[in-house]
Amino acid sequence: MLLNCTNKGCYANDEHKLDLNEDKVICDHCGKEITVPETTKRTLKSLNQVRKKPKTGIQITCKTCGHTDKPVLSQQPNSTIATCRKCYAKLDIHPSFVNAMREMGGEYFKTETPPPTKATPAPKAATKTQLPPPTPTPTPPPVTVPKSRKKAK
Repeated sequence: MLLNCTNKGCYANDEHKLDLNEDKVICDHCGKEITVPETTKRTLKSLNQVRKKPKTGIQITCKTCGHTDKPVLSQQPNSTIATCRKCYAKLDIHPSFVNAMREMGGEYFKTETPPPTKATPAPKAATKTQLPPPTPTPTPPPVTVPKSRKKAK
């Protein structure tokens, strides 16, 4: 069903979609609510012209920490393994599934640095250098206000 956007500056004529969570018709161009009667909302719902939830992709639950999220791929010398995003523990995933994630793109590759473990200790923090004490600011001279002139009678 074609609808005109009622928002100032947009006025797009398109098949805008109904957001079922908020029960509002949202413009696909400007992202703002379009004022329509309830009958139009029911018609959009019956025509299945509704906003779909975005797909989140592959989500796996880690057996170590219980966190459910997309796995992270780590490059090893001979292979690629899938690890948890939170604790970086190795996940038991079939190698063909890991290859499919590698082909899907960069969102699965590790970008964060893993937390330190016993094998890789945390880097030593740099020692704090002492800053010189702040220089005192000079006090400004006092402001003098001229005496007001008395009016002659």
